[in-house]
Amino acid sequence: MLKLFLMIEVSKEHIIIVAKGCDACDEIRRKLKGDTRFKILDLSKSRKARKIASKLNITQVPTLLVIDREKGTACTLEDTQVKCARLEG
Repeated sequence: MLKLFLMIEVSKEHIIIVAKGCDACDEIRRKLKGDTRFKILDLSKSRKARKIASKLNITQVPTLLVIDREKGTACTLEDTQVKCARLEG
């Protein structure tokens, strides 16, 4: 069973990139339904999700994306690997 434990910082935007046909993604959708701390974007339905995935080279789903606008960074957690990148304008 998938368990999701996160500390939420108010100054950051939390996005979870999911896709159709992904069992772990379906479980995340069920567990976080109605939770306003997270925005869930589906690669098969969202142009924004595809643009983010392309820009940050996201290759696996589900992926947690944390955007820190104050620091100008975006970090992803794919499987067990954390990757960060600078945000452009």
